Amino acid sequence: MLVVARTLGPPELWFNEQLALKIGQMIYGNEEIGADRFYDIYFYMSVCTVIPITVVIYILTMKLIKKIRSK
Repeated sequence: MLVVARTLGPPELWFNEQLALKIGQMIYGNEEIGADRFYDIYFYMSVCTVIPITVVIYILTMKLIKKIRSK
């Protein structure tokens, strides 16, 4: 997970600010969203992105190792 997260970089670079605003409004309501909540949203979206990518890489790696060992 650490390698995937470091490879993606900070979520501010690859995650759209408008999408973060819409997600924040869904979670916190239509009130004004402060900077601390934006950082929370960026963190949660980063975790929700890194975990599936890591799981896919892990599954593919295990299948590849199993295929190599069976030969």
